[in-house]
Amino acid sequence: MIESAILLFLNKIRQPKEGFVQIDDTNTQINNMLANIPVSWVIVSFIISIGAAYIAFTCNENSTPATRFIVTIFAFLFSGLYLIYYFIVHILLFYPCASAVVKKMKSKK
Repeated sequence: MIESAILLFLNKIRQPKEGFVQIDDTNTQINNMLANIPVSWVIVSFIISIGAAYIAFTCNENSTPATRFIVTIFAFLFSGLYLIYYFIVHILLFYPCASAVVKKMKSKK
């Protein structure tokens, strides 16, 4: 979700501006841009973020509490990046996660 907002903001900054732009105009442009995001996208993004945080939390059950907390927060805020990392390391490279999620997936097979 944060990634999408950052990309929208950077895309708006790169567009050529005509004339002088006041600070108030820039703030209203950003608010209008964020208001155009559909609510369904925000809900789906929030669900994906919670899922990524849950995977990170359970996957790091053997870590120290501080590391587990930091990784979980990172996974929630940057869920897209964390899910790509999880896919590459734990799925493609077969590095075991040693968590309840993996154990449940293996027991179903």
